[in-house]
Amino acid sequence: MSAAPVDPASPARPAGSSLASVLSSPFRVLDSLLPRVIGTWEVTLTTKKGYRLLNLRVEIGSPATPDDTYATPSTVVTPSGFPKFAQLPPEIRSIIWKYSLCHQRIFRWEPPKDPGEPRKDWVPFMVNHKPPPSTQACQESRAIAQADGQFYFGSNGSVRKSLWFSPSRDIIYFEPWAQWVDIYRHNLDEVKNVAVKWPGEDMDDMVDLLTTVEELFPYCKRLLFVMDYELLPDDDIEFFPIRRNEDVRLNFDSDLLDTWSQVEDQISWQIEQHCLELWRPRLEAVEVAPVHSS
Repeated sequence: MSAAPVDPASPARPAGSSLASVLSSPFRVLDSLLPRVIGTWEVTLTTKKGYRLLNLRVEIGSPATPDDTYATPSTVVTPSGFPKFAQLPPEIRSIIWKYSLCHQRIFRWEPPKDPGEPRKDWVPFMVNHKPPPSTQACQESRAIAQADGQFYFGSNGSVRKSLWFSPSRDIIYFEPWAQWVDIYRHNLDEVKNVAVKWPGEDMDDMVDLLTTVEELFPYCKRLLFVMDYELLPDDDIEFFPIRRNEDVRLNFDSDLLDTWSQVEDQISWQIEQHCLELWRPRLEAVEVAPVHSS
């Protein structure tokens, strides 16, 4: 079941404590596991001309003293917030909130359980990803998150059964079976990143797939080809990029190995021949694997 949108009128929580929960949770875990180890995590954001916009520094642990020689995770006290976060300039706070939205998620289309199943009035996915934490942290973070994404793919275009989706960052994984079923298309023209399973041995199948993706996703800017894989579980997945000079197996005419750069040139030529002139997404090749929870 999809997460409901956050009511903009709901009370805003303090920005400092919310930022802590979004950014500092991994460091609190490290601090509890390694209470007597000193470590530093530092991030610096600069402009192209070298001007420094932001420098974040997090220290893990503290020098050992006679009083904390026998410290345990239950006795170690870690900061619960960033009380001075609200005193930062708005531009810096905006950069931090945007940085917290950087995680890219894969929305994998759920196939119909029965070929004769009537079309749903929403887009079903294998995993209903939750909205990023910063979409619910405070009023300021919600405003920035709403500029990055919205609740899409709901029932008849409504918020019911909708999911928070970032058109510029998140990926729709479109498998070949979807070419042959009547699918609900609301909001698909918003999608910029599309992944497709490698279509198989026949180049005609590639052409059919390309023209279908062009029709469904007219503003696609990035098209990822997912190489052959074993059957995936109905769970979250992740992609691993294939470099342009890496070999990929071409099943069109033979078992010869060609580099992805050569394959990319072939696909680009097919797009030029069969798709609209303005539809020229960037092509990438990826491998896929299930996400293993720690």
